[in-house]
Amino acid sequence: MHFIDVGYGDSILIKSPAGGYTLIDTGYPRRSKSLLNYLREKKVDRLDYLIVTHPHPDHLGGAIEVINNFKARNLRDNGQPIDKYDERLTQAMGNEYEKKFRGHPNYRALAAGDSIRWGDITLDILWPPDPLPSPDWNTNSMVIMLRSQKFTALLATDLNQRGERELLNNNKISLQADILKVGHHGAGDATGPEFLKAISPKFAVISVGKNPWGYPSPVVVRRLEEAKAKVFRTDRDGSISFRYHSNDGVKIMN
Repeated sequence: MHFIDVGYGDSILIKSPAGGYTLIDTGYPRRSKSLLNYLREKKVDRLDYLIVTHPHPDHLGGAIEVINNFKARNLRDNGQPIDKYDERLTQAMGNEYEKKFRGHPNYRALAAGDSIRWGDITLDILWPPDPLPSPDWNTNSMVIMLRSQKFTALLATDLNQRGERELLNNNKISLQADILKVGHHGAGDATGPEFLKAISPKFAVISVGKNPWGYPSPVVVRRLEEAKAKVFRTDRDGSISFRYHSNDGVKIMN
């Protein structure tokens, strides 16, 4: 798993034991060039899946450039209507995404209860339900549990504490994971104490860059450290890579 430094935003590259690739989120448009260069450096030639967890521009921003430069077999997102625009997410960006991403013949929306079986890896969609529960895009952002043998990684994307409480109330799922992709770039409205306790991660990754909101919150960082998670931040550590092997567990590749 590669947590790619795309500045303020998310992008996660997963390589399967069979050598295939899945990319989850693509950062802002202005970081598209560095994202494409990273993929090329890792010898990615095509993607089995390209997944956008929700349509905020720091997650979908590079998706069209990825499609234009790499063959992506299957495209997935959470089906969030794109009906709010600003200087970061323009209507032109939204229209192009609707046309090229959601217009792709192998596109479909994912919801809680769906799973992607990808060789030895399973991507379980834990959130959001269908229909979407909130007008807030972060509340609706996709949460993915990656499983491979005894390894688990919880990708909380931009989920906030409202969504966290809903997941905690679902006694049919386990949230425990070796790696946590910390929700909402370490903002104080995510990663609540009960949610973190349920996950109990060994490693926590905050995908973040320079931003006007002061993320990550010092309270969240302290909470992660007190939970004995080893914390990584893309703004300080750059891109962060992990490898799992059944013989020796999770190893940091950096």
